[in-house]
Amino acid sequence: TDSGGIREYARHGINALLVPPDDYIALANSVATLIKDRSLRERLGERGRETAIKFDFRNTIPLLEHHLAKAKRSREL
Repeated sequence: TDSGGIREYARHGINALLVPPDDYIALANSVATLIKDRSLRERLGERGRETAIKFDFRNTIPLLEHHLAKAKRSREL
């Protein structure tokens, strides 16, 4: 669903199909679209995997550590 911080990583029609919260009709329509459209399903699946890899903890922890160290250094000045 299109709620919370999902838009930080999910893009409608690019790596996901987003639907409004509590809109079961939109959800059903999105599922039906995926069932009918193999190309879309495969494209969203591939791009979704690419996005998931970017947010894997093995990729994000070093970045977080870098920013924390940078913040610590700036406080020490």
